[in-house]
Amino acid sequence: MGTLVPFLLVLLAVYRSAAQQTLDEKVQNLIDLTSRTSVVKFNMDKWKNLVRMQPRNYSMDVIFTALSPGVNCPICK
Repeated sequence: MGTLVPFLLVLLAVYRSAAQQTLDEKVQNLIDLTSRTSVVKFNMDKWKNLVRMQPRNYSMDVIFTALSPGVNCPICK
């Protein structure tokens, strides 16, 4: 029983982080991200959660860059 409670707490935390965020949580997340800098770098999780998933009552301007050397984009350098 002693190890069951911590296991359930970890399981609940993982489930909560994987669950879809509410609109208020998403907006607060964006406010937190943009308070540090006006340019936000997205990884795939941020992209899916903040740009692609509903609910979303906000618009975003997204600028894609190809900084990877394998892409060899002269404009992006």
